[in-house]
Amino acid sequence: MVNVSSGPGGRSGAMRIFDLIDPAKFTPLLLDAASPADTPLNDRAEAVVSSALPQSLNVWHIMNTNAPALTEHYGKDRPCLYLIRPGGYVMQRGTPADADKAAHFCRRLFYCSPV
Repeated sequence: MVNVSSGPGGRSGAMRIFDLIDPAKFTPLLLDAASPADTPLNDRAEAVVSSALPQSLNVWHIMNTNAPALTEHYGKDRPCLYLIRPGGYVMQRGTPADADKAAHFCRRLFYCSPV
């Protein structure tokens, strides 16, 4: 179980990580840092990635959690950005500062035009 601070439709609370992944949409997971000062980084990352795939995303903000599966499999560094493909595979992992790279990659991959 992970502690979701915000998700699609205002959903929040304790949820299973696999219940967050939609088989029809890309899923950015934004693992929030312990410090509220880092929240603007994740907010900006959400806006940047959403601009690249506006109709194809379910964005989840995940607060610090004691879930060993999350920290072992998805990284201990926070804040962190994961872009999960609809099939459940990790497409990209990085920090919120890497959101521009993720958006650029998505635009090149899905729109086939120079960016």
